Amino acid sequence: MKKAVLLKFSLLLMPFLLGLDYSEDPFEELNSSGSSMPDEQIVGQNNVSDRYVVIDKQFWNGNYSKLIEVESFDKNFPPANFPAQTDFFIKFDDEVINSFSDHMVSSKVPLIHDMFYSLRGDRLRVTTLLRYSELNKVKALKGLMELRGSAERKAKGDIAILGIDVTLKIFNKENESNSVFLTFSDLRSYRFWRDGRDSKKAGDRLNEKIFLGYVKSAAGEAEVKNFEIDIEQLEKKQSTLESEGKYKEALDIANQLKDLQKKAELIRIVEDRFDTQISLKPKFIGTLIEFMKQSDIFNKYLNVAHYHILEGSGKKKNSIQAIKLSRLDKALQIALPDVEINYVAIKQGSMSLTGRVVH
Repeated sequence: MKKAVLLKFSLLLMPFLLGLDYSEDPFEELNSSGSSMPDEQIVGQNNVSDRYVVIDKQFWNGNYSKLIEVESFDKNFPPANFPAQTDFFIKFDDEVINSFSDHMVSSKVPLIHDMFYSLRGDRLRVTTLLRYSELNKVKALKGLMELRGSAERKAKGDIAILGIDVTLKIFNKENESNSVFLTFSDLRSYRFWRDGRDSKKAGDRLNEKIFLGYVKSAAGEAEVKNFEIDIEQLEKKQSTLESEGKYKEALDIANQLKDLQKKAELIRIVEDRFDTQISLKPKFIGTLIEFMKQSDIFNKYLNVAHYHILEGSGKKKNSIQAIKLSRLDKALQIALPDVEINYVAIKQGSMSLTGRVVH
């Protein structure tokens, strides 16, 4: 099961970590991996079901994450301010960000059912839908997972889906160029049938539509209890306005209530019916990063490292995971002379990247 969890997460981050250096098929190099491991540690054939590097049990029991203990994450990893001098400035919006996922889907990678990127304030939310049937083709995972009612649903042409959802903070550290940190504290996974038992007809994608509504509405980025508190306050406000005869204002509140109630219901449905309740520990993610490196999944110019950061003092500490990407100047392959990337950040729903030409 550990292997399944690791592979799921690798596919989640892979599109972003490829460093914009896509080939027509992101997995094509796995058939001729240049890994330096001994041959007996690699199992791979030239067919669709074996397009992943499978490493022995000893590898999966290793620890490839660097542990760091700090009193304050922000003090030890201060984000850089916008630089005083830049030679170029690149700005990404949701449309550009989603073109990354469009590429992955249009490339017809069998494992990927669909992908969504969205910029939310100062975060990047990445949602990936994977096909269970393709996961089961991987020899290391075959037979390890199946959804209930499989025979019945497959007979009706339904498709089993695994959804992975994570929100990342992205920034470069102060006085440190050509590198960026992707940090997160929580990653969620969901599983469901594309149509589901409540479908009116085969192929109506009822469950998929529910899940996509959950993602696109930004539901899930707040706790249900917070919605319930807001709903209760709005209901009181609506009641007061109606008693005062302010019906137009009360109608506006009613519309706000309807929107909040819809989001709260989406959270209940998705988390009650779809949530896998899987928690990924830092050691798993560190091993995953090493797995990806040895499987030649990353952009070949990119350096990648995983950190498990414990923040605070005393017994109770906040756990933060950080993936550091280095050599961005090489990985981005910008058609300019030698450059250094000196700023990466997401603010107000846009991702910005700046750099200077090295003289």
